[in-house]
Amino acid sequence: PNADTNRLSLLAAMRHYVLPCRDDSLPKGKGQPIYLGIKASGFCLCCAMSGEQPTLQLVEKNIADLYKTPEAVKPFVFYLNQTGSTSTLESAAYSGWFISTSLYKNQPVTLTQNLRSQYNTDFFLKIENPKLEPHVST
Repeated sequence: PNADTNRLSLLAAMRHYVLPCRDDSLPKGKGQPIYLGIKASGFCLCCAMSGEQPTLQLVEKNIADLYKTPEAVKPFVFYLNQTGSTSTLESAAYSGWFISTSLYKNQPVTLTQNLRSQYNTDFFLKIENPKLEPHVST
C-alpha cells in the first residue's frame, strides 16, 4: 500500500468538515453540493482520473479557500443526498461515482458505481462546519 491508500484507510475514522459549494449553476436535484475537508489537517477530498476510472484522493487544500471560490471547483465537489438517516456522496466531476467503503476492515475509502453491493455507499454523517474568517473583497 502506498501513502495515499494508507491515508484513505484512516479517512473513515476521521472527523470531517463540510462546507457548501456556492455555485448556483450546478445541476439541481442531485443533492446539496458540498466540499469535504478533514478536520485540523488542511486536506480535502477530491476526485481525479487514474487510468480509466476516477479515484478518490486526499489533497492538501484549505476547505475555506474552496468555499470562498464563487465557481465550483468540481473535482472537490460532492453531492450530499440524504435519505432518512443516511447519506450518499456523489462526485460532481464524475457523475454516477460515489464515495464508498469496503465491507472489510482496513480497506481504503474509494469511489464506486456499484451502489449497495460489495461497497457501502450509505453513511451516517455528523456534520461539523469550521469557523470561517470573514471574506473581504479587494
